[in-house]
Amino acid sequence: MKILNFKLKICKQRGFSVVEAVVASAVFAILVTGFTSLLMFSYKTDRSSGDRNRATFLAEEGIEISRAIRDKDFLNLSDGTHGTTDSSGVWSFSGSSDGIDKFTRQIEISTINDDTKKIISNVSWSEGVIDREVILTAYLTNWREVVALQGDNLNVDYSEVTWSVDEKDLLGITLENIGDSDIVIDKMIVSWSGSQRIEMIEIDGVEVWAHNGAGSPNGKQDSGIEIDIVDVTISPGGVIDVDKIAFSKKMIGETVDIIFIMADGTQKEVTGINP
Repeated sequence: MKILNFKLKICKQRGFSVVEAVVASAVFAILVTGFTSLLMFSYKTDRSSGDRNRATFLAEEGIEISRAIRDKDFLNLSDGTHGTTDSSGVWSFSGSSDGIDKFTRQIEISTINDDTKKIISNVSWSEGVIDREVILTAYLTNWREVVALQGDNLNVDYSEVTWSVDEKDLLGITLENIGDSDIVIDKMIVSWSGSQRIEMIEIDGVEVWAHNGAGSPNGKQDSGIEIDIVDVTISPGGVIDVDKIAFSKKMIGETVDIIFIMADGTQKEVTGINP
């Protein structure tokens, strides 16, 4: 009878050891799977970041190539979508795109005026089934011909400026092109001292920026933020109105400063606007 009890005890102990081994194996498998997944995710993240850095470099290079082609002859900046080629150390446009490893680069050129071109450098690639792209924009001028700068030719009249009835909108600013070539307003910086935020800018009947619409950045903006508006072109001798600069709260008593930034990079700064 004692011998049977001893055998039974041994069987129980052996059965418990098998269960432990199965559980340990399962836990080990889960840990290995989790660690492998973490390594794969880390690898994919690093690779994605590296691809974006490379694409940004290629997009910046596209802008510099366009600048080099401009420096050789402004007329070489023909409107359209181009690829690039380097022949004997001299850059030129060729075809509609160029490929570098897994990346495709396109240079889109459009005319702003006789002496200014808009350059968009677009680099795209694929990460599995996901398409990615980096887009950079620049404006290149015919610096050999342009003498008068756009900022010098913009006249800003705010002698009739006022606040709206609810004291939230700045009204009554007039813009005039006193030069003999187009002025293109590309960006604006509006500054004030209070806690209000800017919500919208309307020029010549068009919302050129809105916190939930046209232009960038998105969202209501604080004082002093550079705002990329929809380009506003003023022809020689042309006069247009800044219909409205809208704020989130009452602005009565506030003094407003505005910097208009042109497509050629020059600025027109107006300070001390106090209705």
